[in-house]
Amino acid sequence: TNAIDPTYVEATGHLLWIDLAHALWGAPFDPESGTITGERSLLIAGISAATPLFGRYSISRDGTLAYSWGAIGGFRPRRGDDSQLVIAGLDGELTVVELDPRRIQAPEWSPDGRLVAYGGTGPNATDETSNDIWVYDVELESAPRRRTNTGNNNSPIWSPDGTRIAFSSQRDGSDAADLYVKVVDSDEPPSLVVSLPGFQTPMDWPSEDILVFENFGRSRGEGYGIFVVDPADSTSVRAYWTPEADANGVQVSPDGTLAAYDSNESEQREVYVRSFPEPRAETLISERGGRWPYWSAGGDTLFYFNLAQDSLFAAHLRLEPTPAVLSRTPVLALRNRGGDLSPDGTRFITTRVVQPGAAPDSEEPVRERHFVVTNWFEELRARTGGSEPDDR
Repeated sequence: TNAIDPTYVEATGHLLWIDLAHALWGAPFDPESGTITGERSLLIAGISAATPLFGRYSISRDGTLAYSWGAIGGFRPRRGDDSQLVIAGLDGELTVVELDPRRIQAPEWSPDGRLVAYGGTGPNATDETSNDIWVYDVELESAPRRRTNTGNNNSPIWSPDGTRIAFSSQRDGSDAADLYVKVVDSDEPPSLVVSLPGFQTPMDWPSEDILVFENFGRSRGEGYGIFVVDPADSTSVRAYWTPEADANGVQVSPDGTLAAYDSNESEQREVYVRSFPEPRAETLISERGGRWPYWSAGGDTLFYFNLAQDSLFAAHLRLEPTPAVLSRTPVLALRNRGGDLSPDGTRFITTRVVQPGAAPDSEEPVRERHFVVTNWFEELRARTGGSEPDDR
């Protein structure tokens, strides 16, 4: 149901198609039985769409591929837009959660993969400046539960046992944002955990006594800092690392020894890891751009987004004696506008625009580019398998 614009390539025995995120996929195909006979493979992320049902690509009989890249729609939210949750399986299957129109920000899976917390509004909200924290049960598909009712609340993350949520909140007209913790199944008000000058944003809650958060000043020129705190002891705040560049999206590895993050310390944002809880030497993970890292459950793979290709990548790691990247592969074509990888590493949740707004995320549109690839059948066979060339 998520495949459009199919093409059968007789010379190689492949079926090609575009998914709803405008990525080109391919798989070996038996036309007599009408079945796919091998693994589905992501070939190119970000194919331009001529219409919602057709992609801009064409293949000649001699194996020349022509395609256009960029100017993609569909998953690009705009500020103030109503949006819906989208669950994308790493196998390419997309599911849109049918909620009433509302603003949704930064959805986050619970540790058991059943619930999703997010910051946003209820249906048909009129206040553009105030969000609450909501919890949605993916299995029961019941109406989202509102967990806050005061202030502007964003960026929820779950406790390791799934009973509490930490979030950022601006209250009483303050121009700063403090860090709060709320018991999910209680009607008691949330507890203030950290109140420092500037803005606090929770990043990760890797263990009961360690909550990682980012602090930056009222003006971004005042700098950033990465801190940790024991949520049960608000006096325990300590600095983990004060980067010279903007570093965010911190995620601690399952064994608690490494912290992954993205940073603009080079010419473009890349994903790095460094030791945790002490910030020693860092290792570059991504290549040609990387944002928003997510650890696999086993800790030997680090997923991240490459925005230029609108794709989720997997960096397979060797951890000893020091972290090193063994390979990088694209695993899912999807534009991440805030989201989370499920605890079992099989699903990514993000948001999708319902009603376009007036103010785009960027005033600079994605420029459409055009490519021609000769001898593309050789690459197609190498990446997916398939029949040998037809000598007739």
